[in-house]
Amino acid sequence: MGVRISYFISNNRKSVLENFYTDFEIFRNWVLMEVECYGELSSGTKVVANVLRFLKSEDYNKDNLPGNILDELMSIYLGAFCNSEEGSGRYIHTGAFIQKWKYEKSTEMVNDRCDEITKQRWNNLIGGRSVTDENTPSKAIPQDELFGYWKTSELKPFLEALKSKFGPKGAFTYLYDNKERIDKILTYECAGLECVYDILEEGIEKNREIIINIEM
Repeated sequence: MGVRISYFISNNRKSVLENFYTDFEIFRNWVLMEVECYGELSSGTKVVANVLRFLKSEDYNKDNLPGNILDELMSIYLGAFCNSEEGSGRYIHTGAFIQKWKYEKSTEMVNDRCDEITKQRWNNLIGGRSVTDENTPSKAIPQDELFGYWKTSELKPFLEALKSKFGPKGAFTYLYDNKERIDKILTYECAGLECVYDILEEGIEKNREIIINIEM
């Protein structure tokens, strides 16, 4: 089937970081129990050594974490804990599940025609997004997946910026290299844009943060 990009939507109006800190103690205990039982997570995901040392420490400070450790923990939280019995219900899969290569043409178009902020938001689909520095890719070491997110406050401006360059969904135009023909509709080359339009519209309607799951 190939690797895919898919989406979760939050079941509340909190940010991913707020949900993480709310769940931290139960999440920490769950990770340590899994590692004690299986040597890794039961999903097969290995816990990076410095992250495991942090979780095992008796004097850990969850409010002052290095960016790489926090991003690693966030990846475990979203990718494993929220799919476990203990963490289920925090986030719900939604939107299209399509292969990453179907985003390639849309990514080229966005990076060619959009402003820096719009490109940065779009490229969260490629490298994920750090929760400690929102303007950089995730600092987690990718194993099977990376995660990014779009905050609720970003959804409408992001969608409007895309529409200003590519028009409404279903009527995308592709600017050929010769810069002369911009009228031919090539929806098959815009599958990525269509998926992003759909998930942004859902997030706006529900006023919910969107999590991006990037398979590696």
